[in-house]
Amino acid sequence: VRCLVCGRETPDTHMGMDVCRACEVFYKRNKPVEETLYCIEGNRTCTEFQKGNYSCRLCRFDRFNEVMKSCTEVNNEVAILPRCSIDVPSISIPLQVNELSIVERVREYYIKLSTIRRNNELAFRGVQLDPYKAEKEEYAVTPCTFRVMNESVRIMLSTLFDFANALFPEFKGFPIEDKWILVRNFQNSFHCLETHMRSQRIFSTDSGKYFVTYTTFLSTDASRVYFSDCLNQEH
Repeated sequence: VRCLVCGRETPDTHMGMDVCRACEVFYKRNKPVEETLYCIEGNRTCTEFQKGNYSCRLCRFDRFNEVMKSCTEVNNEVAILPRCSIDVPSISIPLQVNELSIVERVREYYIKLSTIRRNNELAFRGVQLDPYKAEKEEYAVTPCTFRVMNESVRIMLSTLFDFANALFPEFKGFPIEDKWILVRNFQNSFHCLETHMRSQRIFSTDSGKYFVTYTTFLSTDASRVYFSDCLNQEH
């Protein structure tokens, strides 16, 4: 994909957005000293995005902030991550904080989170399934591939923002940088626990299979399939 900050092609994305490693490093190095940055041209318009050229650090820093804002928040609601081909809807369930315990709320919103992830993963894989059969998990669980994994992580990160907003109203008031730190750190534990739980339940008689997305698995036998749709086959 092309980096949304500098426009150059990049085989890897960072910080949950389509930004290259160089721009990620640039942003993290300059974030602590952003107040000292200044525009060389003096008019804050010295960016040549399509050519990937910047006359000053401030304009490049501003571009990164614009990309981060457009990719993560629209009218205070979390938007779909860039270049995701699936339209992930918000959970959008009225909060009942006074009526439900935290455990009950987690259970309720996890079901909604799972439904969104399952439906969008199946749509990305081109699987058209009757909602009743999907609810009963009557669909083929196939070996995971590079593209499916990449897209599924985007879907999961996007829905985890909704998950946090629904469970903890104060989450909406956090700075976007803190939101990303919380979601990315939580995602690691969440993914490991969920993978183990669903693998034990669905692959109880086949210990060599493990869920890696909501609808796909990895196993030793299927390991070669994973790189079948990777653009950079040499690496």
